[in-house]
Amino acid sequence: RDGGKWLAIHGANMYGVDKVSFDDRVKWVLENGRAITECAMYPFDSLSFWTKADKPFQFLAFCFEWTAYLAHLEDGKFVEDFISRLPIAMDGSNNGIQNLSAMGRDVNAATFVNLIPSDIPQDIYQLVADRVIEAVKADYNNPDPKRRAQAYGWEGHITRKIVKRPIMTMPYGVTQYGMIDQIQQELVSMQLQGKCPFSTDCRAEAAYLSVKLREVLGDTVSSAVGVMTWLQEVAQVVANDGLPIVWKTPIGFHVQQNYRVLSSKRVRTLLGGAYVQSRVTVPTSAIDVKSMSRGISPNLVHSFDASHMMDTILRCKAQGVTDFQMIHDSYGTHACNAGLLARELREAFISQYTPDRLMEFVEQLREQVGEDSRPNLIDPPEYGTLDIDVVRDSLYFFA
Repeated sequence: RDGGKWLAIHGANMYGVDKVSFDDRVKWVLENGRAITECAMYPFDSLSFWTKADKPFQFLAFCFEWTAYLAHLEDGKFVEDFISRLPIAMDGSNNGIQNLSAMGRDVNAATFVNLIPSDIPQDIYQLVADRVIEAVKADYNNPDPKRRAQAYGWEGHITRKIVKRPIMTMPYGVTQYGMIDQIQQELVSMQLQGKCPFSTDCRAEAAYLSVKLREVLGDTVSSAVGVMTWLQEVAQVVANDGLPIVWKTPIGFHVQQNYRVLSSKRVRTLLGGAYVQSRVTVPTSAIDVKSMSRGISPNLVHSFDASHMMDTILRCKAQGVTDFQMIHDSYGTHACNAGLLARELREAFISQYTPDRLMEFVEQLREQVGEDSRPNLIDPPEYGTLDIDVVRDSLYFFA
């Protein structure tokens, strides 16, 4: 019976009204009911409304569905008899940090990514953007004239969009240089729109902001950063033994991380009567220690992402739900089953992280290395006090 509510929430989400409560999202749809109906009936005459949506064509599809749903009710038919064909999606709040927060029981980070119940959804991207603004303002009085100039250059231009991509990729091991590239690409995009405050290639400005952003992230999600650092350290121990890293995910799937040092070889080929030389890279028998360390955080988190999704699907399937649209941390099903999906994805997450997954992981590594290396595989960093069961009551964990 809550399918209509989930359909309305989906419509608001597709328009971009997704930073408010569920009730306010439904209210927005009801308040804009006439415009939504006009989009369905006269889409080419309503371009000024639906094309402004975050996801315009998905929002237009909602307009058709919502109008048909209202017509069904106006005809006096039962809600249960309306056939909805749209996939109703609910997205995680920076799913990488959600997983790392659960592993390390980090209450602070868990709050920012909606593991802990709140009246309105928390927005880690805006939170970090606000803190970066304050960090940059602190340089307005910096004795270094170059720093002062860089700080003032960013005045009024640090937005949620600027910081979002670096924050999203932080749990997956983005480097400082990677952050610089991401910020620079966003600035170049702004230049093409005539909105960029800088006239150069923006590399120096991007580098300045990346340092501030990394410092703020270190303070905001310190435990998640600590888990990532620990993962890199233990992965290096295994790699130094010349071994790949093997672990079993919570769903029981075995994963092997096996980065090898690459060797470049020259290949000389006779082509059309002339010799052509090219180079190809081939893996050697040597373990690439640096890549093994750098890759463990994203690979472990992705494997746990996948476990959560698989368990969620199995739980729903056991209750008769067989239609899904899953894209990484976006979980979708029909409106009539959206409430069930929301409940089961929370139960699957709680079940996944009730055991001590970090200790399980390092114990698996200790079984793989030699006796001399086992003492170097230290226990995980100190855990926080997060009670993972609170996820059950968090409306905006996936929303």
